[in-house]
Amino acid sequence: MAIVQSAWGALKKQAPVSCEAGTVKAERYTYTVAAGLTLAAGDIIELAILPTFHTVVDATLIIDEAGTATYDVGLMSSIPGDTDQARTCGAQFFSGAADASTTRMSLAGGFRVAASTSNDRSIGVKVVGASVVGAGQVIDLILYTKQ
Repeated sequence: MAIVQSAWGALKKQAPVSCEAGTVKAERYTYTVAAGLTLAAGDIIELAILPTFHTVVDATLIIDEAGTATYDVGLMSSIPGDTDQARTCGAQFFSGAADASTTRMSLAGGFRVAASTSNDRSIGVKVVGASVVGAGQVIDLILYTKQ
């Protein structure tokens, strides 16, 4: 299993935060599989950041055609930017999302993720199934959050 990081996961870009309670913020988190890299079942992309004091209002997952892989999207263990390859990824927001699809969040657990009062949290995309994800494939997560 490998963990790769988007610009947000590597802490090179900052997630938007709401400056006023109840105001919804949207961010499009994007990861393009680099040339020479293939992702296999069990690999995780640290894609997005859920800021402290924020909850998820809605999410849309957009995945290019790459084969027959499916994807789980959820909260990751540890702190954002941690390079420990033993980190895990849940499936609170999407479970078994299909390749070559656009899917809106429908899992109740995603709408019920409580806000953290102590730290930002990473949102990961885990490759499940038998297929590999090849170079050039784009995975987008449009995340709507509020304080």
